[in-house]
Amino acid sequence: MNQVTISVHENDDAPEGFQIVKSLVAFNESVAESPNKKAFTISAKDKGGSLIGGINGYTHWKWLFISSLWVTNEHKGQGVGSRLMEMAEAVAKERGCQNAWLDTFSFQALPFYKKLGYAEFAHLEDYPPGSSRHFLRKKLRTEN
Repeated sequence: MNQVTISVHENDDAPEGFQIVKSLVAFNESVAESPNKKAFTISAKDKGGSLIGGINGYTHWKWLFISSLWVTNEHKGQGVGSRLMEMAEAVAKERGCQNAWLDTFSFQALPFYKKLGYAEFAHLEDYPPGSSRHFLRKKLRTEN
């Protein structure tokens, strides 16, 4: 029997980590169509040009994923987050997306996303300890 060596790498930029992702992506693309992944950033600035909020996300396999949404405490409740989400959904629709998903912690913006029509499909309790992580989705289009 061949001997196998298993190693732990304490950093996230180990060359093996990049090779693992590259290999998994190649496998996925051999089974499913290419995801056609396209990232985007949408920023909101005040009149003085200071960053007051923004979204990072990407589209792939006809889905929008919001990886991060941030608005300064000073500007929360003023519609900035809603406008950013509307813009992200518009970008996704232009790219042919049918659905969107995201995740948030219980101490972040769960009621905000639900108000925008996102529905929870899963959650992890006690992640981080004392809180929960919530996964939400929204249908962007009704046609196929």
